[in-house]
Amino acid sequence: MPEDVIDGANRQNGQASDPWRQRLSRAVLLLSWGYLGVVVAVLVVLRLVGDLWWPATLLLFAPRGLLGLPLFLLVPAASVLRRRALWPLGTVALLWLFPLMGFQVPLSSQSASTGTPLRVVTLNMGQDRVAPHSLAELVRNLDADLVMLQECPSDFQTQWPAGWHMQRAGQLVIAARYPLEVIEESRRLVPPSRWPPVNGLLVRAVLPSGPVHVACVHQTSPREGLAEVLDRQTGVSLGRAGKVVENLETRSTESTALGNWLAGAAHPLLIGGDFNMPIDSRIYRDVWAGYENAFSRVGFGLGHTKFEPLGPLKYGIRIDHWLSTADCQFQRCWVGPDLGSDHRPLIADLTCGAE
Repeated sequence: MPEDVIDGANRQNGQASDPWRQRLSRAVLLLSWGYLGVVVAVLVVLRLVGDLWWPATLLLFAPRGLLGLPLFLLVPAASVLRRRALWPLGTVALLWLFPLMGFQVPLSSQSASTGTPLRVVTLNMGQDRVAPHSLAELVRNLDADLVMLQECPSDFQTQWPAGWHMQRAGQLVIAARYPLEVIEESRRLVPPSRWPPVNGLLVRAVLPSGPVHVACVHQTSPREGLAEVLDRQTGVSLGRAGKVVENLETRSTESTALGNWLAGAAHPLLIGGDFNMPIDSRIYRDVWAGYENAFSRVGFGLGHTKFEPLGPLKYGIRIDHWLSTADCQFQRCWVGPDLGSDHRPLIADLTCGAE
């Protein structure tokens, strides 16, 4: 075949392919900007009405990692077809990783006070899922000073280190190497609930640097409401949304009551436990944002403490917290190993009190 005929055929093929490439390029750009719009909208909804409006509560406790999956398709496509689309996709990646997934980088380190250094652990035991020897080994390996447990069965027996002190109220336990004096317990006042009636235990820990008030809390889970509205066949059953609304009202009332109860406690005040809400919950921000959050300040990574099944996999969310008043200073916070519960231990190093 003559060369001029071949060149003509190649030019025709190139001209024919250019419109398709242009269409694909335009589609990648539009999809990238639309993707950014969706992520921003989700963040706005979570920020404004997370745990106030029931659809936002579904988003709040949903597997947020799924929202990052389109990046694995759009970034390679943008690299080949439309590099300008990498700008919105880069913004999506940052928004997805940090405010949406909750990835934390330690803020400026808090200066250590002259108070007593403490290593503290909180763990929701999931009833009988944690073996006594596993907990004892964790306490020993960490050389912990104070441990809080939620959903601790009444017949649970662990070997606390020699000389430790323990106080219990319902399924809440506080144990420490320092003397503990019970001040008060809090009970759920909003029926009906299958949850144990005691949702807070406040003690005074007598440290060498002076007394520190310590509270262990366990707030009602959103699980009951979410389980009612989520349907395996239809996805979301709108007819059952009232259960989520009822659960929201219960959780908001309970959290406000707990916050008011602890507002009267003397300082320094250290609060730990299963709050059953992430930090972008409006309930959390309205009631608890005035305290220092250990992982938000000095943690690194996602800090997931609760894991839920997602098909053959699991996804995590951070709903267990260490909080304190300003006279306690956190130096480090991290998530401990799997001990069998659907929660992981949350561990923090801090100094409390003043000598």
